[in-house]
Order: sequence, then structure tokens, then C-alpha cells
Amino acid sequence: MHRVPHRSPQHLRSAWWSGPISLTHDTQSTWGPWVTLWAAGASLAPRVIDRVLAGAAFARVQIGVGAAGSESPILDFRTQVNSAGNYVALPPGIVIPPGHRAAARIMAGAGMAISPAGHHEPTVRRPAPLLFVNDVGVNVSSGWTQILASTPYPYRPIAVIQHQSPAHSSGPAFEVGVGASGSEVLVGIIPHGYTSSPGPLMPIIPAGSRLSLRPLAGSISNAYVAAEVYP
Repeated sequence: MHRVPHRSPQHLRSAWWSGPISLTHDTQSTWGPWVTLWAAGASLAPRVIDRVLAGAAFARVQIGVGAAGSESPILDFRTQVNSAGNYVALPPGIVIPPGHRAAARIMAGAGMAISPAGHHEPTVRRPAPLLFVNDVGVNVSSGWTQILASTPYPYRPIAVIQHQSPAHSSGPAFEVGVGASGSEVLVGIIPHGYTSSPGPLMPIIPAGSRLSLRPLAGSISNAYVAAEVYP
């Protein structure tokens, strides 16, 4: 007789949900306080964040890990609206290891509640965190425009997002350059919004690089560069 191997519960994927958690706003240009999503030791298995239900549209949200006062952001995204209400889907595979405290904060004109959800992962994967490179929106017109004077981490830019614009909005593509002003070197092209992949040729930009954008057409205001981070 064929025997089915026994699998203990810790080896099975199970869903989890947290919230709703009320976040206190600050302003459109500064962050509100970190609010605990779950305490250190609350999860015995790695938690993968698959999606976040949001109580307001067009807010910028960060999710971080670490003790109170020492949080490190690992996700940085903007809420958007779909037919079911306010909702943002996150890139799959963002893992928070067991035993870590998780927290969230917002930059918006009003407070709101969020509800992260996902599944427990029996095997810890280590995907790159997703963050916005610049904390302040930059107006990008013709020619190279500096986004960051010196990158604190290695970055792989993937898209340009506009303030108060859903992630699926259309717009010009952008050339990404590194180097001193007047000596920028083109390293790749990224799209507007999350609708396209940057492609396999978009390199990881080393820490300490001056990062600039140049639109292929037109101009946009309040631009943020979304990137994978390799700390």
C-alpha cells in the first residue's frame, strides 16, 4: 500500500490577515508615525505579503520591520482604486521572516486604515525589497533631471510613478542615467506605472551613484522612481 508522507502544519502554506490598522496621517510631504501591524514573535513562520486593502485612495504607504523607533522600510507603494474599492496589489514574494515586528506609516492628506494579507511560506525566500528611491516628488522635463545625488543602496529602477496618480496611469517612458551633471551615462529605460517590465537588461545601479531621469517625450510633475533595493 502506498503511504502518503505526513506533513506537519508548519510545512503547509496557510493564509493570514492583519487589520484593519488605523494609520495617522501627517502631510503630503512628511511621514506620519509608525504603527505596529504585529509584534515581534507574533508569527512563527515567514509571512509573505501578497496584497493590502486600503481605506483611502492615493496615499503613500510604507511597511517596515524592526523595533519601535528603529523601523527599516521594506515596501513603499501608493494606493490605487479598482472596481471593488480602494485596493493595492503588491508584488508577490515579499517575505517578513518569523519573529520580526512589522509596522506601517503613511504620507497623505488624511488618516486611513489598512489591512495587509498574504500567506505563510514554509521556505524563506529572499526577494529584493521594493521602495521608492526619492521621498520628494521631482518635476522631470526635457534633459536630465537629478532624482538622487547619491544612492544609499544598490537599486534596480523598475518604473516611474506620479503623485496622486494610480499605478496603471499612462505616461512617457524614461531614460535612466548615472554620473555627474553634464556627464550622465544612459543605463536603461523604465516605463511610467507598473504596467510594463523593465526587462532583463536594466542593471542594478551601485550605491553612491548620482541617479537622473530623462523623458523620451513630454514632461511630468511629482515623479517618484520605484526600484528594487539590494541592501
